[in-house]
Amino acid sequence: MQEAHPARSACPTGDARAVGRESRRCLLAHQLLARGGPPVRRVLRYAQHRIIRHPEGQVNVAAPCQQRECCWQSSESSDVADVDRQCMAHTGLTGHDAFTRKFTDVALVLRVDE
Repeated sequence: MQEAHPARSACPTGDARAVGRESRRCLLAHQLLARGGPPVRRVLRYAQHRIIRHPEGQVNVAAPCQQRECCWQSSESSDVADVDRQCMAHTGLTGHDAFTRKFTDVALVLRVDE
C-alpha cells in the first residue's frame, strides 16, 4: 500500500480537489509527488519574430452582402476586380450597396536571428 503524502493530512478540507488556496497547494504537492518530484528548471529566453505573406500563397477575397435579410456572397477569388464586379452586379439587381470584403492569405512566421 502506498503511503500518503504528509501534505494530505495538512489539507484544511481533507480533499485536495476542493476549491481554495490551501487545497490548491495540496493538490500541486500531490501532483509533484506523483511525477517524482519538482520539475526540472528551464531557462527561457525570448526570441524576436516577424510575419510575412507566404511566398507561394495567394490572397483570396470574398464579399458577403450586408443587407440583413440577404444571404448573397460573392464567390471567393484571388482577383479583387472580379469580386468587385460581382458586388456591382448584385447591387444592380437588388439595390443592396454594402459589402464586407474579406481578404485571406497564408502567413509565414520567421524568427529574427540576432
